[in-house]
Amino acid sequence: MAASKPTSAGQYSFLQTMFFILASLLMLGYLLVIGQSILIPFVIALFFWYLINALGREIYNRTSLGRRVATAVALLLVFGGITAFVQVTKGNIQTFIEQAPVYQQNINIFIDKFTDNYTPINLEGLQDLLKKMNFGGLAAGIVGAVGSIATMTVTILIYLVFMFLEQASFRWKLNAFFKSEEKKNHAEETLKEIGRSLERYVGLKSLASLAMGVCGFIVLSLLGVDNAVFWALIFGLLNFIPYIGPFIGTALPLLATLVQFGDLGTPLMVLAALGGIAFIIGNLIEPRLFGNSLNLSPLVILISLATWGSLWGVIGMILCVPMMVSLMIIFYQFDKTRPVAILMSEKEKC
Repeated sequence: MAASKPTSAGQYSFLQTMFFILASLLMLGYLLVIGQSILIPFVIALFFWYLINALGREIYNRTSLGRRVATAVALLLVFGGITAFVQVTKGNIQTFIEQAPVYQQNINIFIDKFTDNYTPINLEGLQDLLKKMNFGGLAAGIVGAVGSIATMTVTILIYLVFMFLEQASFRWKLNAFFKSEEKKNHAEETLKEIGRSLERYVGLKSLASLAMGVCGFIVLSLLGVDNAVFWALIFGLLNFIPYIGPFIGTALPLLATLVQFGDLGTPLMVLAALGGIAFIIGNLIEPRLFGNSLNLSPLVILISLATWGSLWGVIGMILCVPMMVSLMIIFYQFDKTRPVAILMSEKEKC
């Protein structure tokens, strides 16, 4: 009897631990959902903060400007990019609203041609359903989404300003927080490693996405697609979403082209061109740029993509990789959580 008590006690302790972990995860998920209006702008601001620091460092290394001036130039460039994105999005949505009746007519003509010439099956029900799609209502919904993005942009800029104000005094706070010199150096090195990894990821991914956007704009402009700037921005931006982002970024301009022209010729050229651009940059150029710097398991990326996407939508999908990289580096610093970091990593070392 006495020998069975430790086993029962151990099982009870294990169940307690598992229950605590499950309850903590559920509470964390709940807090992430209800607090997303506060957390999402903060995480996006942190994302841009790393981008500005990385860009500022490049400007400092390649020019004769001082470090503070280079950071200020990088800040202005990113602010200008955010403002331009919001303005272009608003302008293109307004154009979409004005052209919605024409698009509605084109899609109806295309449905009639397709069902008459290419489909032996009777699809009258689906045909009627597609014809009842309200492009004006769709445009109004997009306008509401853009309005929320514009509101979030102001919050993001406010967060960014205060992050740079805090950046000047962060080292002093770090020294005051840790009494032991060894712990202070360990924490400082961990933060530097996170910073280097995130700056590299954000910088290189932004460069690759910019290249995709520019190439996409050239293709869409040459083919006469309406709102080419907007769709090129979407094409480049969705490259931040692992695996599925380039597919969605290609599908949206493809659908817009189909609605605009009402035939298959131009949409197929858009599909071939944008698909080729996404394949070359995603499968040939990006692996050479990143190398093994991220060291995240593809399975972990896929799971985090699904998890953060269900919690925060598209924004969560865009931010899932930098957030998981940060967690992996933090987990690797402590003995109890190091096995988790090893499971998250692709190679032998994080």
